[in-house]
Amino acid sequence: MNRRQSNQDKRNQKIVAVLDEHANELLTAPAAVAEAIAELRRRLGLTQPAVSQQLKGRRAKGATKTKNDLEAPLVKQLVKAANALKMFYKKAGHLDLAQALHLHPSDYTKLTEPALVLEAQDVADQLTTNLASLAPYGYRNASGKTPGSDEALHAQVAAYAASVPAPSTARSQGKLGTGTVRNVFRDIATYIDDDFRSAVELLVDDHQDLYTLLRDAMRIGGGKKAQGGADTAPTPGA
Repeated sequence: MNRRQSNQDKRNQKIVAVLDEHANELLTAPAAVAEAIAELRRRLGLTQPAVSQQLKGRRAKGATKTKNDLEAPLVKQLVKAANALKMFYKKAGHLDLAQALHLHPSDYTKLTEPALVLEAQDVADQLTTNLASLAPYGYRNASGKTPGSDEALHAQVAAYAASVPAPSTARSQGKLGTGTVRNVFRDIATYIDDDFRSAVELLVDDHQDLYTLLRDAMRIGGGKKAQGGADTAPTPGA
């Protein structure tokens, strides 16, 4: 939440506190007031899910940055491995295998994330299968994950695959986050300043004290007096 939303949230909590403290008195209020309170509580119930979605969106963005940081070095090693395999396959007479390989960076970067993971795993597996014959092409048996070893490429593939957001998270990135939170708070603020305010006015005669408490709670930033002694006008919802 930003600063404005935080102020709105404080106002919402003040209103709920007044309603909770005067629940018995509200039993004798007009039915329209009860309906307005129920609707307000329903809308307030959307606040926490929206904030949670915003946090998920931020985590997804962090995962995307990690994925991007891993992708470039992975593609670099895939191009190297694929070209080594191509040269080996052609010399060994396996032209069909040579032709099936992706040999340029753009061949990989244009793939979707899941497709890139599958392609990278396939190249790494081919590297492992043919490693004994690839010494002339810069690949060798090595102890541990060192440059020029199939273990290093497999490790890069695994790290990249782990960084790719789940499909549901990836699809939701553009829909969740600050926009959802902003809309929820705007909707609540509009409701309070419109329909709920009208319902509160119905309390003015028979529930004067409760009416005053709710009017005061509905002011964002508190009920300070304006110059001349009049109450400040409530801040309209964003």
